[in-house]
Amino acid sequence: MTSKIEYLTHFYEISATSEKGDQVAYRGKTTAWNPKQRWSGHKTEYKKWLKCRIGCTTSREVLKYPDAKFIVIHSGYYTKEDAERHEHFFIRLNPACVNKRISPPHPDDLDYMD
Repeated sequence: MTSKIEYLTHFYEISATSEKGDQVAYRGKTTAWNPKQRWSGHKTEYKKWLKCRIGCTTSREVLKYPDAKFIVIHSGYYTKEDAERHEHFFIRLNPACVNKRISPPHPDDLDYMD
């Protein structure tokens, strides 16, 4: 059974320039009222990862660069299922994404996503 409750969802990107001059990015979503809370969480997780090498998303592949920045790329009200499909779509839009865990697309989304 799918959820019909919609939540304010922010889709964001953390991006930076690698030492080779290439763009690298991490894309995700959050239902935090203020999306900067998730940005803060990524930075905190990265600091912990530097000490212990555990418990960090692949955003660390972007956060290791000093020019890493956080931007909200889209906000809207979505069910949990629709938010996951939109997140997958936004990740696929950017070939520079370092995301490792990408929720599988819904079979009905093939036309929408390609």
